[in-house]
Amino acid sequence: MVEGIELTDYFALYGPFALLFVSLFYWTLRTSKEREETLRSESREREEILRSEMADLRAESEERSRRHYEVLSEFAKKYDIVIEKLDELQSQLGRRR
Repeated sequence: MVEGIELTDYFALYGPFALLFVSLFYWTLRTSKEREETLRSESREREEILRSEMADLRAESEERSRRHYEVLSEFAKKYDIVIEKLDELQSQLGRRR
């Protein structure tokens, strides 16, 4: 092996660093996995909230559109009545002349 260093001396010298490296590497992998799982669950929760809010907004929008259509339909009916009255007035005025 290395000149003047026996195998037991080599592991005694570098073993603690290897053990420290492996333990830190394992700890890093474990904490990364836990953090990833936490982030995924939070992301799913946010996605569900957004889907729910989107459905509520869509329902509100459809209701608003329906009400607008009803109001415009009423205005169209009133407009038709006004046009009929104007036509009647115009025809009556035309007869008087």
